[in-house]
Amino acid sequence: MKTLFQRSFRHFIQTKVFLALSVCFALVVYAQRPPSLKAVKADAEKGVAMAQYQLGAMYAAGQGVTNDFVEAAKWIRLAADQGLPIAQNNLGGLYFSGRGVPENLHEAAKWYQKAADQGLVSAQLFLGWMHTTGRGVEKNLKEGLKWYQMAAEQGNKEAQYNSGLLHLSGDEIKVDYVEAYKWMNLAAAQGYTNAIKYRFQMTATMTQEQIKEGQQKAAQFKPTQQGTNANPATPKKP
Repeated sequence: MKTLFQRSFRHFIQTKVFLALSVCFALVVYAQRPPSLKAVKADAEKGVAMAQYQLGAMYAAGQGVTNDFVEAAKWIRLAADQGLPIAQNNLGGLYFSGRGVPENLHEAAKWYQKAADQGLVSAQLFLGWMHTTGRGVEKNLKEGLKWYQMAAEQGNKEAQYNSGLLHLSGDEIKVDYVEAYKWMNLAAAQGYTNAIKYRFQMTATMTQEQIKEGQQKAAQFKPTQQGTNANPATPKKP
């Protein structure tokens, strides 16, 4: 059982690397018609944090303006300095990818943590990945688990799956089949394919008592509402 899930955990680390390198970099996704450049810029110049973020996002996406990551970073930094979590998250993404600013993974981790501390799920998820892989921070699986579980507690299925795997790794973290089964069960209930697969594999070596306890814990789970995850961005390495 330990060998199986150590192999699964290695696959999890590889999957996280693939995610970081392949997911499309997108600073903003408008659910409705985007505001006019003139209106956004006027508010941004007045110091409105959300307008500063939106203006930076428009420069990053080339939306109504010529694509310019340097200008994007300037405006997003202004919003991040005012404490806007999504701006802090995406400034971290710019430092991670080296777009508009010099590539600096330590600086990226700093800004991701600022957003994660405010409860932003996407920042917690990526910070968990950074700690489990040692990218921009010292590798620390326990710290990675902490951030994954914060996102998992908010109902994020990927974080729930990753939390489950880390409870099975047996590397720095004590193996806990019941806790792992709880998180796998929750991720599987949301249709997360890998969670469905590994949950099935776990039942082959767990006792009926462990399975029952894991199911009970999953049934009692209620997601928290600590933060917002509007307009999340996962950085793409160039």
